[in-house]
Amino acid sequence: MKHFIIFFLTLLSTSCNLFQGQQPAGESAIVEEKQQQEEVFVPVEKELYVIKEGAAKYKIPDINVKAQSQYSYGEPLWVVGVSEHFYKCNEGNEEEYILKEDADNYEKLKLTQEELEESNFILKGSQRNATSGSLSTYLSISLITKEEYQKAIKNKVDFFIGDTLTFQKKGKILSIACEEAVVKFKDTIGELSGVDESYEYIGRIDTLNQYVVSSQVGDGYGEITIDKTTGRKITFDHLPFISPNRKHLFMITTEIYSEPDSFSLYRVESITPFVSKPIITAELSNWKIYNIDENDVFFSKNGYLYVSINPMNSFLDSKGELNKQRMYIKIGIK
Repeated sequence: MKHFIIFFLTLLSTSCNLFQGQQPAGESAIVEEKQQQEEVFVPVEKELYVIKEGAAKYKIPDINVKAQSQYSYGEPLWVVGVSEHFYKCNEGNEEEYILKEDADNYEKLKLTQEELEESNFILKGSQRNATSGSLSTYLSISLITKEEYQKAIKNKVDFFIGDTLTFQKKGKILSIACEEAVVKFKDTIGELSGVDESYEYIGRIDTLNQYVVSSQVGDGYGEITIDKTTGRKITFDHLPFISPNRKHLFMITTEIYSEPDSFSLYRVESITPFVSKPIITAELSNWKIYNIDENDVFFSKNGYLYVSINPMNSFLDSKGELNKQRMYIKIGIK
C-alpha cells in the first residue's frame, strides 16, 4: 500500500508539470509567425534604387507572405521608413516594401558590357527583317568614369560651323543656292494650311559638303541637310555625329520617358556628292541617352563616341523628373 501511494503521487506530479509546461502546437506557431512579422520602422526620407532584377515587391513587410509583384532593375524608390529587414516606400497613395538587400544608392547600379551592347532589335544595312541580339559585332560599348568622360570632352570633335548670314529668308521664303539647284523652304505660320512650318538656315558641315537648316513642323523639331552640289535633302531628328576620320555617322533618335532610344550607324561612301550607306539600325535595351541636346554626346579625337546615360528604368527619378545622376560610356566602331 505504501508503494502504491508513492507511485500515485509521482504520477500526479509528472502530469501537473506536463500540463503547465506544454502549449498547443497551433498557438506556438502563431506566436512564432507574429514575431517574424513584427518590423519596427524608423521614419526616413531618401531616394534609393532597385539593385536586383526581379526584386520582390511586398504589400506588407513579411517575408512569409508571398510577394504579389516584382521591381525592375534600376527602378527609383522614395523611401519613407526603414526597419531591420525592409524599406518602406511610397508608391502613389500606397505603401510598398522591399528587402533592404535589394535596394541601395544610385552608385551601386551597374551595367555590364553585355548589357550595354544588348539590343531589342537590329536591322542590318537596308534590310527590313529585324533580329535581336548583341551589338558587339559592330560596336564595343563600355562604362567609364566621369573623370575619363570629362577628359575626353576637352578633345571633342565637332564639324558643324554655325552660320546664319549666308542664307536669309525673304518674307516667308528661305532659298538655299546649291551648284545644281536652288532649294526653297516656305514658312506657313499663320496660314490655313493645317500645320505650321518654320525654317531657318543655321550653318554648314563643310567636311560633308552640306548646308544645315533647322525645321519646326507642328510640335516637331529637326534639322535638314542640303547637299551643296546637288541640293539633295536629308531630314534628321538631330544632326548626325561624325567620326573624326569622317568615315562614319551616328544618327540618334531619343524617346521620352520609358521609351527605348535607337540609333543608326552609317558608312560615308562619298563626300561630293554626299553618299552614305546604312550599316545597322538598332533599338537599345538597357539604357537611355541622358540629353542629346546639351552636348552630352560627342566624338573625341581618339575616335570614340562618348555618351552620358542612365539605365532604362533610372532615366526618371522617384519624383518623375529627369534624373540628375548619370553614368558614362564610350562607344568604339569596329
